[in-house]
This record gives sequence, C-alpha cells and structure tokens, in this order.
Amino acid sequence: LYSVGDSAAAVKAFRAALALKPDDARAQFFLATALEGAGDSDAALGAYRDLVRRQPQAAQGHLGLGVLMIKRGGVEVEKGIQELKIAVRIDPTLYEAQVTLGRALLVRKLPEESIEHLRRAAELAPTNPEPHYQLALAYRRLGLNDKAVEETAIVKRIHESRRGEGAQNGSTKRPDQ
Repeated sequence: LYSVGDSAAAVKAFRAALALKPDDARAQFFLATALEGAGDSDAALGAYRDLVRRQPQAAQGHLGLGVLMIKRGGVEVEKGIQELKIAVRIDPTLYEAQVTLGRALLVRKLPEESIEHLRRAAELAPTNPEPHYQLALAYRRLGLNDKAVEETAIVKRIHESRRGEGAQNGSTKRPDQ
C-alpha cells in the first residue's frame, strides 16, 4: 500500500499488524515511515521513538529517528546526529545512516568527522555519486584539494557511465530526469 502511494491505508495496515504483534520492529518501522510519508511528522517521530525505546538495538529505528530529526531541523539536528551515530554503531553497513550522518556533520562544519562516514558510504555504494560529492566538499573545506579533485573525478565518471548506460539502452533521458 505504501509503495503505491496510499500512505493512509498503509498506516491503518501497520497499526493493525502492531495490534496483533506489538513487538514487531519491522511493522513499527514501516508505520513510522508511512506516517512520515503521509506528512504526519509528529506521529512518525513518536513511532520511531517508541521503536527505539522498545528495541534499542534496532538500527533502522535509530536511522529513521535520526533522519527525521535532521529533516525537522532546529534543535533536533544534534539529537538526530546522535541517533545516526547509534545506528552506525549498531550496523555500520547502513548506507543511508552513513551518508546522512556525513552530510549532517559537514553542515555542522565538522568535515574531519564527516569523512569517516562518507568514506564508508562510498564503500557501501561505490556507484552512487552522493558520498563522493560530499567527500569532495569535506576535503575542500580541509584544504585537501588533491583529494577533492579525486572525488570530483569519481563523481564525473559515475555520471558519465550512467549516461553511457542510458545510451546503450536507447534512453534519451538525462540521469537527473
């Protein structure tokens, strides 16, 4: 239901699933995600908090909570960063946690700290240009221009290879469409 854009029906379905099985971490996570998708960030925040309270080792719960807090901005950003740090400590293979944490640290003017997470994100998703782009920004802020140029070249190669794949498949769309 959620995947076809019916957030309201998805919320009902996940609430029903949780009524039957209250400790189902996946259902709780998907409920929070559906609430967020439906535009109810307060309820989503509550659902993520409930998930991490009930299951503190559920990395996805800390990920969802951290990402939402960062999206909401303001004083919640620092708490969101802490939640993402917990998520990557529990499961260092969570790409979204690594890249979002790296980006948030970079925005907070902590490029040295961001590099560790952005490198890990680049290892987890080597053909995704986002962590390489963010690494280039971090290196520039640290005055490491050679490394910034290397990361920028990687971003360029990724985009060129995607354009090449599109041409081979007969696609005329640009990668950003």
